[in-house]
Amino acid sequence: MKEDNKKFQVTNQYLKTKILKDSTSLLLGRLVQMFLQLINGLIIPKLISPIQFGLWRSVFMIYQYATFSNLGTYAAIGVEMPYLKGKGDLEKKKKN
Repeated sequence: MKEDNKKFQVTNQYLKTKILKDSTSLLLGRLVQMFLQLINGLIIPKLISPIQFGLWRSVFMIYQYATFSNLGTYAAIGVEMPYLKGKGDLEKKKKN
């Protein structure tokens, strides 16, 4: 019984450390993202002409919409593949 309690404490400490590290990296990543958005929103428009800024925003808009170009294929694969694997039909579907 005492050994089980010790395992739980080790696992609990590991989880606390992992959560702290992951939370810190997430926070730092978000701060960098906010800083870059600040530069993108305040500094870049002052450095380039309105025509160049319009072109910049148009290209960026195309890039943002391109992320939706997969039309849900990745989400469908995440559902369909495990289902077929569970049924045993995964190899049959790969051949088609």
